[in-house]
Amino acid sequence: MTGDEFLQLRRWMADRWPSLAHLTDGQWLAYREELDRFQTVNVWSAVRACFGAGDEYPPAVGKLARLTADWERQQQQKALPAGRGMSWEEYSRERWGEVVPLCRAASELAEGSRQ
Repeated sequence: MTGDEFLQLRRWMADRWPSLAHLTDGQWLAYREELDRFQTVNVWSAVRACFGAGDEYPPAVGKLARLTADWERQQQQKALPAGRGMSWEEYSRERWGEVVPLCRAASELAEGSRQ
């Protein structure tokens, strides 16, 4: 997040949560340092989610960082390709050529890892 981007965020937050007018420059610096590691778009998403939820008070820097991290994690998971969704029957046939009970499969896998 660039300095200009942070100043825009700061103004936006201060316009919506008047209690932020009492923060010192050092407290704003804590926000900046904590949020610097995140992508700007994700920080904005987290802040807007707090405001959209009707939060009366602004999010503390730690809460905002956690929400931003959660938001980034969700975006990364959406970008991952979907899994094969292989059933046990399909996996068993592929691995052993037949459908085997789970307990037998587990013991065979354990024996194979010991060798």
